[in-house]
Amino acid sequence: WFLMVFLPMIVIVYKALMAVDYQKIFYRNRVWEIRFLFFVVSVALAFIFASAFIKVIEVIQSFVS
Repeated sequence: WFLMVFLPMIVIVYKALMAVDYQKIFYRNRVWEIRFLFFVVSVALAFIFASAFIKVIEVIQSFVS
């Protein structure tokens, strides 16, 4: 179940991070470095969100059963 939540969450978080303009923080023409950093941050945030989502589902299931 975790991978089914985690993998789509990477894409969602990555797209959300790319919507913000970070060009002023980084040096000019450093597109590869910015994208790599965003990918690493996306994976980390997706892991956190997926873990929280799975935990919420487990708590709801424990209340139901």
